[in-house]
Amino acid sequence: MTVPMTVAARAAKLDALRAAARRRIDQGEDWTGPLNRGLQLTGATWQESAQVCSNAAWHARRTGHDVLNDLEHRPVPGADMSAPVHRTWWHLYFSALRFDFRCGAIRTVFQALDPPGAEHADPYIRAHEVFAVLGRSQPAGLGMLDDLLTENEAATSREVLHVVLQGLWLGHLLPGRAERILHLTGLPVLSRTADPVALMRTAGALRQLGRHRQALSVIDEAIEALPAGDPAVHADLVRERTLITTAVDLTPSPRSYDEGLTA
Repeated sequence: MTVPMTVAARAAKLDALRAAARRRIDQGEDWTGPLNRGLQLTGATWQESAQVCSNAAWHARRTGHDVLNDLEHRPVPGADMSAPVHRTWWHLYFSALRFDFRCGAIRTVFQALDPPGAEHADPYIRAHEVFAVLGRSQPAGLGMLDDLLTENEAATSREVLHVVLQGLWLGHLLPGRAERILHLTGLPVLSRTADPVALMRTAGALRQLGRHRQALSVIDEAIEALPAGDPAVHADLVRERTLITTAVDLTPSPRSYDEGLTA
């Protein structure tokens, strides 16, 4: 039984769990077990677990610690994706696979479930199946995305939206991809704050739609919004900015076009 907490105390507890996981990762200690116990004792919701686990999995990856190796001796449970006691493992496992773009591995897990799918899993877990299908540029993923986002809990979760946005970004051949990205990044949970990754997705979509100068403004905003200490994301932002400036350079301005006609 968990003890009720104030909103501030709960936020502080989750921040402490996140910080402890990072510290244990940096020191090479077991961190998945303590994180799981801490989330259970806190009575974390799936949204809170998704936030803490995705953050920890990303920190592990960018500091050279393979989450999948850390989970090697803690096999992902059977098909029971809905049990809170197993939720940490699923959140960490799918986050790690997604960060490595392992769409096939994610699909294999879901296809092996009996019955197929994960009807009772939380939206963050189910978003990874959508990611895997979108990431392979399979149009069926678009219908899965629409179905997922009919649920208010999914459409208002920053973590869920980042999962499916990454799938859209990876699925380069999907029809209407850029417009869908702009729709998702325009939802209140992402648009009301300067989210650097969401801004990067927006800039990339604008670039693909030929709105290069607007894209350049957005990617510069993303670079300014990125907190210090995440060189991997910074490199992604700089890469996107390079793509945008290259597109600007290759697109003749109306004036230069007119001058070419009269030369």
